Amino acid sequence: PEARKLQKARVAHRLEGSEELIAVWQWKSGWFSKTPDSLIFTSRGIRIFQEGLRLDIPYGKFRNYTFKLGRMDNVGEFNRTDVWVVIDGPIHWESPRLFWTGDNLIVDQLNSIKELAAR
Repeated sequence: PEARKLQKARVAHRLEGSEELIAVWQWKSGWFSKTPDSLIFTSRGIRIFQEGLRLDIPYGKFRNYTFKLGRMDNVGEFNRTDVWVVIDGPIHWESPRLFWTGDNLIVDQLNSIKELAAR
């Protein structure tokens, strides 16, 4: 059986019948939100659901986008570095600011897929 996290992502992103869900990156949205914000990888592309925003970027359109990691040092706030995912192209999107270093994994995967899609 599919995990609850995957079921919520499938519903939030309104996947098409033949579209396979490959991976989910969820982050906490507002206090009262029943559906967490998320970026998912599917068999067609990536989808983003965040505070009512629904973004769908098919793999074939990756060439029109750049994927990078945003970074800001907050010396005054516990000497930490905030990082976030930045998608630039026909549509601009930034993930919430986090101090989790795993965001670079998502950016690396997006750029690897972009490279494969260009072939």
